Amino acid sequence: MNARAGGKADAYGRMFVEELKPFIDSQYRTLTDAANTGLGGSSLGGLVTLYLGLNHPTVFGKLATISPSAWWDNKWIIRQVSKLEARPDARIWLDIGTREGGQPLRDVRELRDVSRSAALQRP
Repeated sequence: MNARAGGKADAYGRMFVEELKPFIDSQYRTLTDAANTGLGGSSLGGLVTLYLGLNHPTVFGKLATISPSAWWDNKWIIRQVSKLEARPDARIWLDIGTREGGQPLRDVRELRDVSRSAALQRP
């Protein structure tokens, strides 16, 4: 993400990928592949969940993005998703309550629509 706007998602992601997940996998009986590893969050946590899933597809195969802050940094995540050349293998749950209304709802719907673009469709 963009440090200028306050995001430190790359460092946060390194902590998950290099420290937290290896610790959990070493201490518990887990299925360690991406198909069995999920990440989820809401608001800015939903935004970073999507970002980390797209940037670490071999680690996170299930993403729950609840009311993601698609507005952040002038819709940065929407621009990033629109640039994808291939559909990620991750299963993505994108959700927002209709009572949130207004611009947040429109932004998440725009993110949904961009995600459904031809480059992201399953063969």
